[in-house]
Amino acid sequence: MSREELTTWRSLWATKGAVARNLVRRAAPADRALLAANGPREVRWATVYLALCVPGVAWATWYLVVYAVPSIARIAHLSLGAIGTDGLVSLSGVGGALALVLCFGPLDWTLWGVARNAARVARTTLRPTPAG
Repeated sequence: MSREELTTWRSLWATKGAVARNLVRRAAPADRALLAANGPREVRWATVYLALCVPGVAWATWYLVVYAVPSIARIAHLSLGAIGTDGLVSLSGVGGALALVLCFGPLDWTLWGVARNAARVARTTLRPTPAG
C-alpha cells in the first residue's frame, strides 16, 4: 500500500475499525498489519474518529428513541384516525393516507439502510478480519 493510499477516507474507515477491534482485543493479523503500516498520525486520527463516532451514534439513537419514534407514532395515530373517522375518499382521509405514505416510505428506506449499516459495522468491528 502506497503512502498516498493510506491517507484516503477508506483507509481512515479501515483504520478506525482496526483500532476498535484492537481495543476490544479482537484484532486479526491483518488489523495489526494495517495499524503497523499506518503512521502514528493516521492511527491517532482514526482513534479520534472512533471517539467521535461512538458518542455520535449513541446520541442519534437516543434522539430516535426519545423524539422520532413518538412523533412517528403520533403521525400514524392521527392519520389512521382521519382515515377511520371520515373514510379514505374524504379530504381528511386522503390527507391521512398521504401523510402515512410520506412519513413511512422514507422511514422504511432509512431504517433498512440503518439496519444494514449497523449489521455491517457490527460484523466488521466484532469479528476479526481474515488474514492477508
